[in-house]
Amino acid sequence: VLPLGVDRAHFLATEVPAAAFVAATLWITLRVQATRMGWFFAGVCAGFAAATSYSATFVVLAPLVAACEIRRPLATLERFIYLSGGAVAAFLLACPYALLDLSSLLQGLAEQREYLAGVAVSHPWRWYLGDLWHAELYPGAAAAALVGMGVAIYRGRRVDWAMLLPPIAYLALLAVDPASSVRSLLVLLPFACLFAGGALAELGGRFFRPPLAHGAIAFVALALAFAPARGAFRSNQARTRPDTRTLAWHWINEHLPEDACVAREEYTPQVSPARYHVEYIGALAQRPYRWYLAEGCTYLVASSYTYDALYNPPQKAGPTAAEFYRILFTLPRLAEFAAGPGTSGPTIRVIHLPLPSP
Repeated sequence: VLPLGVDRAHFLATEVPAAAFVAATLWITLRVQATRMGWFFAGVCAGFAAATSYSATFVVLAPLVAACEIRRPLATLERFIYLSGGAVAAFLLACPYALLDLSSLLQGLAEQREYLAGVAVSHPWRWYLGDLWHAELYPGAAAAALVGMGVAIYRGRRVDWAMLLPPIAYLALLAVDPASSVRSLLVLLPFACLFAGGALAELGGRFFRPPLAHGAIAFVALALAFAPARGAFRSNQARTRPDTRTLAWHWINEHLPEDACVAREEYTPQVSPARYHVEYIGALAQRPYRWYLAEGCTYLVASSYTYDALYNPPQKAGPTAAEFYRILFTLPRLAEFAAGPGTSGPTIRVIHLPLPSP
């Protein structure tokens, strides 16, 4: 019911099935860790998670930490062998080109990082945590997850640290990485839900007797899930209305001359490259104005889903990107399509960039 998962599922984002594999890895690690095949299948789920979305690779830390027993090195080694065997086999089965064409894989990762770096966040950890608190888990479930983490730290069992270290390590990596994407949070949601559920189970068991505890836990869980579920429901309702990008797409095809150079950023209409010379950029602010002039791009298409976070506070990419959009929005605006009672989606602005006189 979490809005981010529901929303990204509409776009077939790879992080959605990756989050399911993350959840499966955690379940097997917690429930079936006593057998060799249990460790093997924990590795299999972690391998499938990593192959589905590379950002989910960190989940393999959970079974690795759970498998580690300093006083039993041979048993630990055996578990590591089954874990790594399952993880490597599953990863290569789902992503064979990691082995067959490693150079293309590394090139793709570099291109993706360059693309994301164009919308870098000044304080990544604050941005990610703020989004989790306000938009994904909502304050109630987020607070429950924090309590659950506190309970796990207090108990200090090996399995508790196995659940704690992966999300902490992942958030630490995001904090030092200038690239940002809200999709990166999806693979953290199973951990957040696990900690929130653990907090409810711990507190319910402390304050209520077993027959009443189950009902109290279920009631509080449903109450915490209400706000995220309502957010996801409203998002789905909005998607039943005509999208502003569709309206803008029709307008562009009807009004812009063929073979014109059109530069567009993410979350804008996907105009046909057979009809126009299209330059696609993650955010228009990733290129200076002289670049558009040199390319002969006289039409720029901007989306509020991109420029809102760069142009308005907290100005994710810093003052340079904000200044780019400030100047851009002073140029002639040919058309604007904003969400309203009968439409949904971002605000789309089609802007004319006059070329200098020869």
